Amino acid sequence: MTQIITEAMFTSFGGVTGSVSAAMLHLAFDVAEMQVEEFLGSPLNPVTITGTFSLYPYQEVQTLPWMGVISVDRLSYTTSSGSAIMRTDIAWPQMYLVNQEAGVLNVRGLWAGCSLWPQMVEIVYTAGFPTGTLAVNPKVQAALVQASRLVLNELQNPGAYEVAVGIQHFSSMRYSETRFKLKDTSFGSSAAAQYIAKLLEKLRYRRVGRV
Repeated sequence: MTQIITEAMFTSFGGVTGSVSAAMLHLAFDVAEMQVEEFLGSPLNPVTITGTFSLYPYQEVQTLPWMGVISVDRLSYTTSSGSAIMRTDIAWPQMYLVNQEAGVLNVRGLWAGCSLWPQMVEIVYTAGFPTGTLAVNPKVQAALVQASRLVLNELQNPGAYEVAVGIQHFSSMRYSETRFKLKDTSFGSSAAAQYIAKLLEKLRYRRVGRV
């Protein structure tokens, strides 16, 4: 089920449904929202996520799949001794979150001073943009409509939009030009994909320099 874009929003911003089935249309909406989330690095609305990861020797930090972390709701790890497997629940899991924007945990405290090495860590955390904030953002609305158009076009005409190039140099005398492949994004590498990425760029979470 889509979180933001609807058929009414799509058509009111110029989207054309034509003879497209409702199932294909909503599939395009779902994929477009997933692409936007992938590009932004965080869910469009707060979502509770459960995951597991293992620790390598003397690991200091762990980056979570999603950025924009709101809270760490549960953190536990398992150790083993012989055939016995023991689970330890962390009393204050939020204290291990050292960078909310970049989604970084300080995991040193999970193994420092332990006689048994934590084999598997389980985490439950909530990540995403504040509820409703992106739904009323004009740039996000425009990006979702454009992304839905691209997905719908690709579903109807597979492979028709694979190659996209830009012109770096152009000369009008004795025609000449230098072409280059456009930057690849979560939405593809077409000019329309570049426009969508530009609309969303300032909302994007980044890990670089934030650990």
